[in-house]
Amino acid sequence: MIKNVVFDYGNVMIHFEPSYMVGCYVTDPDDAALLTEIVFDRLYWDKLDANGITDEELLREVKARLPIDRHKTAEKIYNNWYYNLPEMEGMRELLREIRQKGYGTCILSDVSIGFADRYEEIDILKGFDGYCFSAAEGICKP
Repeated sequence: MIKNVVFDYGNVMIHFEPSYMVGCYVTDPDDAALLTEIVFDRLYWDKLDANGITDEELLREVKARLPIDRHKTAEKIYNNWYYNLPEMEGMRELLREIRQKGYGTCILSDVSIGFADRYEEIDILKGFDGYCFSAAEGICKP
């Protein structure tokens, strides 16, 4: 008997689109391309999701690859990316329907400690019955 429905976050509940997140802060196409490539490089994010590096270490490594005049923008993008994630169309309605039918809802997602510490600030993540974030557990999903 099914009692709970488990959701991933990125590209299930929201669109994880680095170019969109960078575009919230950068209009120049060349700067946007550079910042998207470096700030969202899987080299860092895979380690971040597994709690292999901290947010501070990621920013330090990102800045080492960027011209100094792009450092503040990179910080702004990284420190605010989770506020700039468009929701999947119909997701709120789906959650409401599942909950009205009496099912529990849980999140299982590969995310950083920084995100895990702030998830309650994200409106669509409010009201879940359980949360499991990879970096907090020290292991990513297969």
